[in-house]
Order: sequence, then C-alpha cells, then structure tokens
Amino acid sequence: MNPQDWFVGGMAAILGGILTYAATTDVAWFFELRKIRRLEGRIGRRGAKWVSIAIGLTLILLGGAIASGGKLNFSSSQERSNSSPSLD
Repeated sequence: MNPQDWFVGGMAAILGGILTYAATTDVAWFFELRKIRRLEGRIGRRGAKWVSIAIGLTLILLGGAIASGGKLNFSSSQERSNSSPSLD
C-alpha cells in the first residue's frame, strides 16, 4: 500500500465529509459559494442540497476505495485468463 493512496483517499473522504456536513446542516458559507449559488438558481435549494450530499457521499466512498488499494480491472475475463502464468 502506497502512502500516496492513503493521502489521496483520506483527503477525498475528508472533503466528502465536509461537503456532506455543510449541505445537510445548511451552513451559510457553503450556500454562498459561487458554484453552489449557480446550482441553487437552476434547481433550487433543496435540489442543490441533494446534489451536494450525493457528491459528498460519492467522495467518501471513493476515498475509502482508494485508501484500501482498490483497483478497477477493465480487461475481459478471457484476457485475464490468458495473462495468468501457467502452472504446468
């Protein structure tokens, strides 16, 4: 496990937690941010809250996956079986 994985995963989880907390508790400074105000103008306060909460929870989950060393494998199952060393 690389220290970079811990750092990036931890930062993503912390930022996701801050984002989720700020959206759920209606923190004033959060809804005064320019991009959140623009989002609020388009979909309303309640919609902006839900979008922010969804992004925050996604960041928390992504941070946990990064910190635990989770990796995505996009190769097909046939490619994976061909790339395995044979034991014969």
